Amino acid sequence: MPPAFSRCCIAVRHRPAVRVPEAAVQRMRRPDSKVLNEERMQPRPNGDDTDPAWYNTAWQSIDSAAPWTQRTLEDADFVCECADIAARPVRVLDLACGTGRHSIELARRGHSVVAVDLQEKLLEVGRAEARRRGLAVEFLQSDVRNVPFESEFDVVLNLWEGAIGYLENDAENERHFEAIARALVPGGHHIAGPLYNADWVARSAPAQLWYMSRDMALLSRLEWSPEPRQIIDTCTEFRRDDDARWSMTAKPAVSYRIYAPSELRELLAKVGLHVVNFYAEPSRAPEIDDRHSEFWIHSRKAPAGPGARR
Repeated sequence: MPPAFSRCCIAVRHRPAVRVPEAAVQRMRRPDSKVLNEERMQPRPNGDDTDPAWYNTAWQSIDSAAPWTQRTLEDADFVCECADIAARPVRVLDLACGTGRHSIELARRGHSVVAVDLQEKLLEVGRAEARRRGLAVEFLQSDVRNVPFESEFDVVLNLWEGAIGYLENDAENERHFEAIARALVPGGHHIAGPLYNADWVARSAPAQLWYMSRDMALLSRLEWSPEPRQIIDTCTEFRRDDDARWSMTAKPAVSYRIYAPSELRELLAKVGLHVVNFYAEPSRAPEIDDRHSEFWIHSRKAPAGPGARR
């Protein structure tokens, strides 16, 4: 292991009600572990077309028991506060929505929502839940770079990464930002997060991160490439069944581009979005520096008319 990874950072998002078995944790640390040596999934080759096989393997499921799914109401509150839409219905585009948990909650609050994801399987789950709750959400299967919208939405969301940095190179990630800006009405809001802070990663060089909830724990083993700023994340899932027995499953490795706040400011400005503020995760305080592992970003498209910000 390179010297940069000799330091281990443990970040606990939610304290578990029970401990993950120590034997399972020790297995993860053994150099001969099958989990550690499992063949990694590589980023798909460069190109303009989506490779369904790569994405189907990487993002075939999103589990409602995952720790980050427990914050849907809090996330929706934050979106409504940033965009000042708590008291007025607006049009919302939720990109890389997964099963649409945020879309459904925002629809419950009276907003008109279009939820987009590449995975039809996940969209089917969202449609079923929206029907069960009697809510109107339009679920659309599409690549985030190619969403067919122009000046139609007051708010565009990329929540819990929302595919930011998950494309194969900087040019393709920039196409994603162009699609976001194109979909917004003049003066519209873009809200994304939480995103890894590349400045924190470069300073701290974390080797692993824990994400925990009552019946599930995820251990992310991270490799860091400084040029380009990229993380390779190999995740192992620990799950507790109804009989309180734990199982362990190795997930496919995923690589993705991470950004410093300054980089995102430049990228967004390039496509016509200006940053309103950065927010630390999990406090959501309006401040960010290299001590914060993750952050949220709120930006806006320039309003139309004389004197509009460029």
